Amino acid sequence: EAIEAALVHWPAEGVPPKPGAWLMTTARRKAVSRESAAPPGALRAYHRGMDGSGGVVANLILFAVVCLAPTVLFWCALRVPKLLEWVREKRASPQPDGPPIERVAADLRRVHRLLAGYPSGTPAARRIGTRQAYDELLTQACRQVGVPHRLGELPEGMDREIERLRVEQSLRERGLAVP
Repeated sequence: EAIEAALVHWPAEGVPPKPGAWLMTTARRKAVSRESAAPPGALRAYHRGMDGSGGVVANLILFAVVCLAPTVLFWCALRVPKLLEWVREKRASPQPDGPPIERVAADLRRVHRLLAGYPSGTPAARRIGTRQAYDELLTQACRQVGVPHRLGELPEGMDREIERLRVEQSLRERGLAVP
């Protein structure tokens, strides 16, 4: 309103020596006259915010939302790929360490048949190699089923043979069909 008044008065009267001061004084006078002309409760809603009871707080909240919302949304958008990766990892089923237990059981049966079926003239190197392969398969089966064993600790001989029999029995008790 002060600028409108300046556009009306200045062409006729000329530009005052301090135009900024003239605009501020005119604006203040118009605000006072508007307030005095208004009904008694009309400006209370405007002034209610000035005493801190609602309007200013609401405006500060609105200001914070308008200023912070884009930053927070951008931050969240940057974190979405990591969040999706984390969800996929949680939903993914655990991958087994070795071959499926069915394959290990079939290999155990096959190698056991080889050991039992060797004729008397079979070279010792072949028998020892096949026995070591059988022990390794027993170790894999124990790891997958959760049977404790000492096959890697014992030397070849009677103690290791007894440990093989104990491990085979433990695997049978766990439901693995070994000969």
